[in-house]
Amino acid sequence: MVLLEKVYSVPPGPGTATQAWLSRAFETLPVKTGTLSDLAAALQADPDVAPKLDRRPDVNRLNVPAWRVAVSRMVSRHPEFVDTGRKRGGLKLFRYDEQIAQAARDGRRKRRV
Repeated sequence: MVLLEKVYSVPPGPGTATQAWLSRAFETLPVKTGTLSDLAAALQADPDVAPKLDRRPDVNRLNVPAWRVAVSRMVSRHPEFVDTGRKRGGLKLFRYDEQIAQAARDGRRKRRV
């Protein structure tokens, strides 16, 4: 993971630290909806997360920090971060859906038993 391998400020459990960070960032946005730029601003404003972000340039996109590429990948790969089908300022709007996140956590628990 590009952002950070271990995070002690995020409670242990299923999922990754990055998912927890994104969930917290969505909680700060109005109606838990925002663009990737909104998420990036929320992550940078969080005093627990900001120092842990990998600010080195991404290997494939030298003018983009690695943590922003990782955020983009996480939002597109996890079902709890829903593409609303709308755009704001030319950027896709995403919404955090707590019910989908809970269902995913419950499904993981069932498979482990």
